[in-house]
Amino acid sequence: MRPQVYASGAAHNQGQKILNKDANEAPIFEGVFSKAVWALSARSVAESSAWKLRYLPVMTDSQDHECGDNSRFIISNLTYGTDLFGVHAVCAAGVNGSRLATSGNISVEVLEDILDEVVDGATYSSWMDNHFALYRYDIESLISMFLEDGQKFVVLSWDADGLTFYSVIARVPRSQEIYEFISPQKPTSAVKIFSFPVARHFFGGRFQSQESDNRNVALHMSQTTRDLTSSLDFFKNVLSLEPIEQGTFDGGSYAIFDLNTDYTASEGNMLHGQLQLWERDDAKSGSYSPAWFEEYVEDTTIAKYTGSLTTCWNAWADNHLTYYYVPTSWIRKVVALYEERGLPYKEFSIPVEEEPLLFSAYFMLPGGRWLEVHPLEMRSEATAGSEGWDKEYCYEQSCR
Repeated sequence: MRPQVYASGAAHNQGQKILNKDANEAPIFEGVFSKAVWALSARSVAESSAWKLRYLPVMTDSQDHECGDNSRFIISNLTYGTDLFGVHAVCAAGVNGSRLATSGNISVEVLEDILDEVVDGATYSSWMDNHFALYRYDIESLISMFLEDGQKFVVLSWDADGLTFYSVIARVPRSQEIYEFISPQKPTSAVKIFSFPVARHFFGGRFQSQESDNRNVALHMSQTTRDLTSSLDFFKNVLSLEPIEQGTFDGGSYAIFDLNTDYTASEGNMLHGQLQLWERDDAKSGSYSPAWFEEYVEDTTIAKYTGSLTTCWNAWADNHLTYYYVPTSWIRKVVALYEERGLPYKEFSIPVEEEPLLFSAYFMLPGGRWLEVHPLEMRSEATAGSEGWDKEYCYEQSCR
């Protein structure tokens, strides 16, 4: 799929605050950032789990699945947003590995090996634009653990809200998982600090320094885009989303979207829950660039997409971010636009008192990553014919 497919005219309580909106208003996106998710190979589950337990403030949410495995964990001490934020890396293999086989010629495991080769880990890579960022004041102790363990990492400095912030970025080996820890604390043990030209999180003037700062905040999910102009057009005309911040720098441009329920409220401090898009010249060069991967995933997914409610939901859909409490009216509007444009989406239902209710909907975004949403309304009816959610990962894929 080329970027222009996503362009306009191309091929065919938090919950209570939302409910109180004027019924005559056009459906808009609002929700609560709840999960960061990556596709993971079976061989990397143990390594991913050990990494999270070592470096993140998590508790295990690992589950047994008849047709797969996972490295599922929960951050339970967040200051804002959901009480139980998921950082999930999953191997949703399907019956006899049928879903893993939907990845195309490049398997999830092969991609992990490619990233081991092309991402140095000690210098900034454009692949690092694909990350989950969280606020963690004490990055000094984190760096000490990285140095002790031989874990590669990059430290960046950048300015926002009249302060200098520092980002510590590290990738879980043999995985797609990349984490960015953001803090105003200047690390003294870092060998090298690279200056970054623009702010890596938009605080919007809301950041307030707190001494002995114990806040934990899920700040944003970030992804690359090889055509920011087309992506912005798509986000506006299909998802009804406008950036709250955008700009350029030498060699690139970016746009930031705020998807949080109500950033004007006190719990909106730090403008957490953002989705970021980064277009960078150096992300388009080389045999295994982020731009190459975007196009590969789009083309692979479109080639197997049947346009039905039981359509193939391939392994790359596990690269996604998740929001809860999204109005059903917005979901229905976006489903209609995806159907009109022939773009990949997937809807899942769950039976409640023998009635199929909407459990979640997934939408492929420009670049091949997905947005998962769960409805605000408790009894939203699922579209007739929607596939049932299978917590065992036992999907019988029928990809062409």
